[in-house]
Amino acid sequence: AERDAGLDRLRQDGRRDGLADALLGSDEAIGLRVDAAYQRYLRRPADPGGRAAHLSALRAGRSDAELAARFTSSAEYRAARGTTREAWVRQLYLDLLGRAGEAAGVRSHVDRLSQSGDDFLARARAFVASEEYRIRGLRALYQGLLGRLPSASERSAWLARFQAGEPLEKARRELLVGEEFYRSR
Repeated sequence: AERDAGLDRLRQDGRRDGLADALLGSDEAIGLRVDAAYQRYLRRPADPGGRAAHLSALRAGRSDAELAARFTSSAEYRAARGTTREAWVRQLYLDLLGRAGEAAGVRSHVDRLSQSGDDFLARARAFVASEEYRIRGLRALYQGLLGRLPSASERSAWLARFQAGEPLEKARRELLVGEEFYRSR
């Protein structure tokens, strides 16, 4: 039904953005993002209650980055992936940045975590607010949707937009409605 509504909008006004909004905002698409987060961070299927809560939060405007921060700061994640501050920080490097943390970076995050009274959510948010996290997400979007990496100028333009507060979801939507995506299909 949601897909049909988007197709009807596309037929009525000929604009791809209506279709993209309908598809990206559908319960199915949002649910797939929640399911992927459960698998990626907790390495298990979503439980019905948790899935419904995260789906509702994303529908209400929570970003995928905030979802990642909440998963990686959860007691369940910490119990399975990092029982010490250092182990947890090292796991964040792997899960959020896709690489091992360098000694100075790990030490800095561990120190800040200690100074914050173990505010794990704040530390996870620092990771997902980083340029490195956003570029990694942007590269994945370009590769998945366009079959290529962003050019240096595209990367710079998006970085400026991210620094101004735009979420990565904006890039997903714009790539989906862009001419290059439609030409490549």
